[in-house]
Amino acid sequence: MASNGVTHTPVLIVGGGPVGLALAADLGWRGTECIVVEQGDGTIAHPRANAENARTMEFFRRWGIADAVREAGTPEDFPHTVLYLTSLTGFEIARIERPDHGGRAPTLISPERPQRCNQIWLDPILRNLATSFDGVTLQLRCRLESFVQHDDHVVATVHDLTTGERRQIIADYLIACCGGHSRSAARSASSSRAIRRSNTISTSSFAPRSCGRITTRARRRCTSSPMRKASGAPWSSSTAARCGGSAFAARTITTTPTPSMPPP
Repeated sequence: MASNGVTHTPVLIVGGGPVGLALAADLGWRGTECIVVEQGDGTIAHPRANAENARTMEFFRRWGIADAVREAGTPEDFPHTVLYLTSLTGFEIARIERPDHGGRAPTLISPERPQRCNQIWLDPILRNLATSFDGVTLQLRCRLESFVQHDDHVVATVHDLTTGERRQIIADYLIACCGGHSRSAARSASSSRAIRRSNTISTSSFAPRSCGRITTRARRRCTSSPMRKASGAPWSSSTAARCGGSAFAARTITTTPTPSMPPP
């Protein structure tokens, strides 16, 4: 929602890689609006982030993209053996066979197996999923320059690298998904003691794991702590939790009921 040149969103996500895109997809899937700002153009010049563990694949299964990830990754019969060598053409020191990786058959602990799908092919899948929800807005070539923390919201200044325009976004929550080596304002500030009990969440884990942690913490808060409720709105869930926070902010993120997981 925009007013007088200032945009308001329940959640502002900084970083449009796997972490930010997966979080945006999960928010959109739950009916919570969010804006993702990514300073890059969405392309990846070098292979990275090859592996998706079983828990990550379970989230992809929930969102309906597990098959797409498998098809975009290595062939199903591709070996996932780990080799330790003195060099590419040298002596083998050790090897770890991983028969439970790859393929489609369920294991004893999960309906999904770990897969290998490089970020070059994974990002477009997550981006298409996230932007398929009406409540998710992805802004490429857009950099977070600074933000000001208030009691119940964050005022962020973002820079459109294409037009040179600078504008403000008011967010109930600002989440740094820009990587451990990022120099963004959100990543720098979220590591300071002053911000840890605020509306700023910093996550460097792979997004599905972060989504689960945030969801669990929010549900625990909803059931154990008194909090104000918006008139006629459901209780907050999913992304309303804060990193290390002892209570919710006054303004909360309301979500629609969680859709049921599609059948296997």
